[in-house]
Amino acid sequence: MSGAWASFGSGPSGFTVVGTHYTWPIPPGPQQAQSRGVAADLARFDRGSLIMAGDFNSTPWSFSLRRQDARFGLKRLTLALFTWPAAPFLRGLLYSPIPFLAIDHVYAGDSWQTVSVRRGPRLGSDHFPVVVVLRRAA
Repeated sequence: MSGAWASFGSGPSGFTVVGTHYTWPIPPGPQQAQSRGVAADLARFDRGSLIMAGDFNSTPWSFSLRRQDARFGLKRLTLALFTWPAAPFLRGLLYSPIPFLAIDHVYAGDSWQTVSVRRGPRLGSDHFPVVVVLRRAA
């Protein structure tokens, strides 16, 4: 699994952004283990000011993502935002004119208010970007 985190500022204005990329959900087991590991790693950060984003390779209607939502203790902002595919897939053999899987997600803690969540334009990746605008909650 790949991932990174960065903290910005300190005190009440500080926050941390975590990004990750999970493996595919098949075979069962490794992706769920990654989710448990990430949830344990998040314990080191202030959940209220945390922002978590990534390619979780899980749809909002999957049991894995629902379990993860409970584990993270954060609000998932991407409820049904279809982001994959944005390019030919299956070794370039298939192309879809529209994305049909919602597998990229953004979570935020209680210190954040959501201004907007949208799918961005094609930028060359096999995924569309997720564009989220947040502001500090009053």
